[in-house]
Amino acid sequence: MCVGDLIEGAPEEVELKPAVDEFDGIVEKLEMPFFYVAGNHDISSELTLNVWKQRQGRDYYHFVYRNVLFSLPGH
Repeated sequence: MCVGDLIEGAPEEVELKPAVDEFDGIVEKLEMPFFYVAGNHDISSELTLNVWKQRQGRDYYHFVYRNVLFSLPGH
């Protein structure tokens, strides 16, 4: 699980897609589950919130792993 700030800073629109694509490319190579959690750099504006929701669906969720409940709040 990551605790957020998957991208650096609060990028402008032109910088946002390459930054998110780069991180997603790293995650795709992992051989384990990866649970995204948004940090203040990942969701810092309407633009970044919309991109997050397009890629991840929602900015909050919960799951059970080895009989432990994880609840990940939204921004």
